[in-house]
Amino acid sequence: MAATVDSAAAFAQKLTDLDIGHLKQKLADKGWTTFGDFAFACSSPPGGDNELFEKQVVVPILGQDRTAEAKLRRLFTISYAIAAQDIERYTQGKPDEVLRMNEPERESRHEKLASRLGGLKLVGDNDPSTTLIDLCSSILLKGPVRYIQWNQCTARDDEATGVKEVPGVKVDEKGYFMATTTVEHKPADLDSDLRVCQAWRRLALAADIAGLCSYESFHKWHEILREALLAPTEEGCRRITPGQLKIADQKLWKFIARECRSGAKKQPGAVVTIFERALLQAIDDHDVRHALAPRIGRDEGASSSPLANPSHSGTQIKEEKEKDLKRRLQNAENTINQLKKKQRGDGWNAWANPKGGDTGKGKGKGRGGGPVPARLRGLKCTTDSGEPLCFAFNLDGCPNAPEGGRCPRGWHLKAKPY
Repeated sequence: MAATVDSAAAFAQKLTDLDIGHLKQKLADKGWTTFGDFAFACSSPPGGDNELFEKQVVVPILGQDRTAEAKLRRLFTISYAIAAQDIERYTQGKPDEVLRMNEPERESRHEKLASRLGGLKLVGDNDPSTTLIDLCSSILLKGPVRYIQWNQCTARDDEATGVKEVPGVKVDEKGYFMATTTVEHKPADLDSDLRVCQAWRRLALAADIAGLCSYESFHKWHEILREALLAPTEEGCRRITPGQLKIADQKLWKFIARECRSGAKKQPGAVVTIFERALLQAIDDHDVRHALAPRIGRDEGASSSPLANPSHSGTQIKEEKEKDLKRRLQNAENTINQLKKKQRGDGWNAWANPKGGDTGKGKGKGRGGGPVPARLRGLKCTTDSGEPLCFAFNLDGCPNAPEGGRCPRGWHLKAKPY
């Protein structure tokens, strides 16, 4: 377990800090290898029955040499406090609380994983951040299973330089305001395919260190995503897009969440956690695989996403997005101006030729030359839906259709002012 109360590495580190590391083996012989074990080594709590504590703890461990008795009592008190805190968290814990793995346990597992993987050095971009490890640890110890975004898969180096503390205020359980400090972390760099694959690898490493899932199982899924992204485009189909990879990844996590309703830990006698077992099942799920299937249609070329254009830098992508936005705004503005012009009309020509043809400006060049009659000035030449109105009907009347009908020039309806 990653929690401090069940961490053998944290317990051993505390023995060293108290300068009683030589008692580790004697404690282990009694089965006291964690804070949780040693907290209940005596039937009486700290400050209770002193004779009982000596009989059950001091004498079996120290014998006649009592030089380390005070440190042993201190260790017992610390263990009891940690166990009590764990019980309180279990019964009254906050649903959004992130359970942080203690430093000795995290470093111990980090070293074991590095030794097991051999050729993969867990440094630089391959060293997951403590925040990412804590997210995986929280899923294992407390749940529920929540999707970890790709930009949350940061490295330890990013964590050292990209942390920002933001002051704030919150209301405590009693209704009082209290000052808080929220730590904001720099998101992971996803500007290229390589960066995204590194983020996936860090997630697999963090899950292994936290005990949530083995690196090999998570890496299997990420290899499937990578192969789908790099697969050649089939005839009549579009290439796999980054959006499809995201949807498939989210579907996989949803499948895992359904399977981990009762928790993500190992069941008694099981080899892997419920989370890892669900992950391996989700990899072969039909809905998950269908999200990675090529879509029928013409491939419109490279996507503007960083994942599909690894050669583009973040600055280039930003400039391209700004240019595209300006172009879209200009096109929208032109469209609006054309609609306004059509709605407003162009003097007498708009009444004479509501379809928008070129009637000309000189004498004899079209049907509608000349100034707009005074009775039609300031009136719309079309209906609210854009249909043309008959100008003759709005002047002296038109014999070609009754009121409310339509003649070749337009509808016989009264023109409305702008």
